[in-house]
Amino acid sequence: MYRHYNNNQTSLTLPLEISISETHIVRAISAFVDTIPYKLVYGEESAFGRPQYSPLMMLKMMLFAYSRKVFSGRKIQQMAEENIPMKWLIGDPDVVPSYRTINRFRTDPQTTKLIALMYLQFRQSLIDNNLLSDEAIFIDGTKILADANKYSFVWRRSTEKFESKLDQKTRNLFKDLIQNKVNLAVESEMDPTDLQTLEAEVDALDTEIDELDQQIKTEKVIPGGSPRKQRRRKLKHLRHLVRDEYLPRKQKYRQYHEWFGDRNSFSKTDHDATFMRMKEDPMQNGQLKPGYNLQIATQSQFVLYYQVNQRPTDQRTLIPFLKAMNFAQTPVNYIVADAGYGSEPNYQFVKEKSGKIPLIPYTMYLKEQSKKYRSDLSKVMNWEYHAEEDYYVDNHHIRFSYHA
Repeated sequence: MYRHYNNNQTSLTLPLEISISETHIVRAISAFVDTIPYKLVYGEESAFGRPQYSPLMMLKMMLFAYSRKVFSGRKIQQMAEENIPMKWLIGDPDVVPSYRTINRFRTDPQTTKLIALMYLQFRQSLIDNNLLSDEAIFIDGTKILADANKYSFVWRRSTEKFESKLDQKTRNLFKDLIQNKVNLAVESEMDPTDLQTLEAEVDALDTEIDELDQQIKTEKVIPGGSPRKQRRRKLKHLRHLVRDEYLPRKQKYRQYHEWFGDRNSFSKTDHDATFMRMKEDPMQNGQLKPGYNLQIATQSQFVLYYQVNQRPTDQRTLIPFLKAMNFAQTPVNYIVADAGYGSEPNYQFVKEKSGKIPLIPYTMYLKEQSKKYRSDLSKVMNWEYHAEEDYYVDNHHIRFSYHA
């Protein structure tokens, strides 16, 4: 016997509520978001236009969609139309926010503050439920691919190389202007490669060319050609070099250095992204791609802190990450991380500045524990050391002393 099936939509149903399992994740999401104080969520309401959607409802939708690995605004709207748990979060089966509303909500600056507040509230909830301890905090990172063109890279060394060639050209042009007796009206101490000097050169050439234009209009025809026209032709060529080539390139390189900061690369389509090797490399060719280094600090499998870094290596992200943490709210005794964070500056910062105990192996720790490494007499670590006279003796009985 089969169950009765009728798709003609002729039956009359009166659903009074949407049934969701007691253990479904949307119940946890809803209960957590509802703990955020009302005054901190709702700002000043607009007196005009259509009523706004509740920020709590929008935040619940975003959290549930992200937990299902759905990040597109259109797909989140589709979930609101078709997904029963999402309808339960919204509270009204007929209400479906558009993808434009969803995208505006998550890009709003107020939402950024709300997410930071949500992290504080989440951490406080963990403390209230005795899910955190003062024993240790665990730090790890992962690299995420930026939404940028992978062939839009700009490298610092290439920029510096081409800029040095440009500076040499501007110095030569400065000498040409002096030889052509152009009144630059600049101080002799000014650098010919500086932007202000290049702009002053353009102004001086414009003035000189305008004066020649007025003189050429009133002069008579000169057999063999006018010297003023020859001079004007030369100055126009120099002005073209400065105004249309040297000055824009210098401005571009100056902007590049501002975007570089202390990095060695950035993407033209995402200036904050740095080119780095990703963990997932389908082509297995080590190709550098624009991305970010996401650092997280966890305890009991809960993420307590996070930070998005532009550094490709974990060693250089630990100190700024620890500075951003509030150990007064989450006091711990140990900082635990893998060997990728092992370095002397990191050990000193954790012990002296943070007052914690670092449980971080140095880079060669695991390799030094292997039998092959310990039996390799070509390694300096395996040589015989004499502390009294401070020298090593290798496997060939050759003595190596330290000389300053």
